[in-house]
Amino acid sequence: MTSGGGRLDIRFDTLDLPRAQFLTASDARRRCRSGEADEQQFGISFAGLRGLWFVAGSLVRDMAALNKMEMAPWDVWGAQPKPEGEFDLSLFDELAALTRDPDHTFVELRRRYDEDKGLRVPPTVFNVLNGRPEAINRPTHFRPTIASAAPRHEERDSQL
Repeated sequence: MTSGGGRLDIRFDTLDLPRAQFLTASDARRRCRSGEADEQQFGISFAGLRGLWFVAGSLVRDMAALNKMEMAPWDVWGAQPKPEGEFDLSLFDELAALTRDPDHTFVELRRRYDEDKGLRVPPTVFNVLNGRPEAINRPTHFRPTIASAAPRHEERDSQL
């Protein structure tokens, strides 16, 4: 597989990602908190966005994705911590527990997402790469149905 900067050494079908080739945010959080992994290994290296705060933000994005709101890794809102700030470790431990096995925790995961405004995707998020707020083009986010898939705005996607 090639990329704009050259060849990527990817040795699996990118349309059928083997589970062993991907760490969920929950797995990354557990590894960082136990000392098994260096938190600086996680993030977006070309943008300098990495660390435990990024893993915590990924847990928020995972909560959104599990509720049919798939966002880019550089979209920031609500409960996501900032790189230089302190954040509530217990909140992100809870999110890691909920997202670790979503098939078994979905009812609680869904309740937690619906009840916490900081977890729900707002109409506008901050795009860290573009350095500006950007509107999310979708039907109202209040109480979306599981069957509804919210399309991302084409113009916004083309800028990423």
